[in-house]
Amino acid sequence: MTDVEAAKLVRVSRRMRWLCLAMLPLIAGVGAWAVHGFATNPAGVAALVFPEADVTSMFVAPWQRATLAIVAIVHLLFFAAAFLALAEMFGRFARHDYLSAHTALHLRKAGVWFVASAAFGVFSRTASVLLLTIGNPAGARQVTIGLTSDQLFPLVLAGVLFAVGHILSAAAQIQEENRGFV
Repeated sequence: MTDVEAAKLVRVSRRMRWLCLAMLPLIAGVGAWAVHGFATNPAGVAALVFPEADVTSMFVAPWQRATLAIVAIVHLLFFAAAFLALAEMFGRFARHDYLSAHTALHLRKAGVWFVASAAFGVFSRTASVLLLTIGNPAGARQVTIGLTSDQLFPLVLAGVLFAVGHILSAAAQIQEENRGFV
């Protein structure tokens, strides 16, 4: 890698690190907005989680809203952990630490957190709809199970991040072994 390429990688890595860190307050803001919305607008909660339902007549109990808020916060925490791991990885890149076990570990952590977020998103939708309709009379309860491309793509992409993290880890081990030969 030339000095010009290394300098460019450092600049880009610094920007990406700050972008990942900037996502954290944004995620916290979305979480606060969601909790506030769940607490103050029961019909809005139902419409957000279950848009196919007639939410004008739907009663959403406080315990249901609190549980849905917790589900939303857990989902956001997965995102926050992934962006924090990416910020750490880009910080290492900015310090010219491209090929080390620590850098690979941060990339794998980001992949794991994004996989967890994507998988949680698939299951939380089903659980949320069931939670919203659990108080309905028999025959009016609903369960929705589905996997859309909007859910599948992040899952696959997160898996790729995780796999590349493992490849980077193997490359770091090879580089360390090569240093021992010289």
